[in-house]
Amino acid sequence: MKNGKKRLLFVDDEPNCLKAMERMLHGQRQVWEMHFVSSVREALEAVGENDFDMVISDVSMPEQDGFTLLAALREDEKTKDLPVVMLTGVGDDDLKCLALNQGATDLLSKPVSFEDLMARIRSVLHLKAYQDELRQLNNTLERKVAERTRDLENSHIDILWRLAKAGEYRDEATGEYVFKHALVREGRLLQPAPRQRDETARDVCGDGLPDGPAPRHRQDRNTRQHPAQAR
Repeated sequence: MKNGKKRLLFVDDEPNCLKAMERMLHGQRQVWEMHFVSSVREALEAVGENDFDMVISDVSMPEQDGFTLLAALREDEKTKDLPVVMLTGVGDDDLKCLALNQGATDLLSKPVSFEDLMARIRSVLHLKAYQDELRQLNNTLERKVAERTRDLENSHIDILWRLAKAGEYRDEATGEYVFKHALVREGRLLQPAPRQRDETARDVCGDGLPDGPAPRHRQDRNTRQHPAQAR
């Protein structure tokens, strides 16, 4: 949207049809910014350069038709949700079904009246406004969930660190075991082999005392850094 205006793109290979729609919608220039092009190539160029709120395109066009444009818009991540209203001739029931199956938002029969065109455009723009609002709310929710998840992970690391420090006052093996798993949680140490992990767990989870004398080459607990401080 530019200067508070909704941006619309009209695509039709017949100049008279484009001029007719431009005349019908002339009074909406204050609220809509309207672009008129006569080919799929021009339409794709315009979409690449601007953020449109809606596309109104004829189906039957030479070289590349409206279905080519619709497929290109649906394949592009930027425009896959862009509303597209297709203009078809009266009685083209097969084309109407095909357009809806390929992702058209709505259909209009040519020649289109002012009332039908206005009603369809307003309806689609209101729908897009609701979808944009919902998408923004979802993005906000996802961001808050990610932030909360990081907070919980940091809290978990802090708890492990405090347990490790508390365990050292009982025996160094318990503190060393908890400290190593805090680092594993941070991804700063490789996970110990299953057998080694089982033996360590058996040592500290049985009676809380190691089977043998505690090694003397471990890092001094007073100089060991908190995982969060070591980042």
